[in-house]
Amino acid sequence: MLKWLIGSLAVYAAAYLVIGIQVKTPDAAFTFSLVLGLVNLLGKPLLGLLLIPVRSVGPEALAWLASTILFYWVGGWIDGIIIPNFWTAILGAGVITIINQSADLYWVSKTPASE
Repeated sequence: MLKWLIGSLAVYAAAYLVIGIQVKTPDAAFTFSLVLGLVNLLGKPLLGLLLIPVRSVGPEALAWLASTILFYWVGGWIDGIIIPNFWTAILGAGVITIINQSADLYWVSKTPASE
């Protein structure tokens, strides 16, 4: 639940930081975050298989490309989210990835070590 809330706030941050991305309602941000999470869970491995020929660029670039494609694709599904073009999606996916990774690192460092 917390991860979903952070994802929704990351969508708002992307809309604030990246010119062109628009979030019309909080419901749209929550729905977008939920659908993007589910699509990333299922779609990113499949998209990774399709992008094997460009793997020589590096796994980080491949992961960002996959995230951008899914971000742009899901943005077209959800009413209230506007992502005007692929270049905007690249920046928006980057903002969301940075926020989510930072939150994950923060909470992992706060979790007590098991003995």
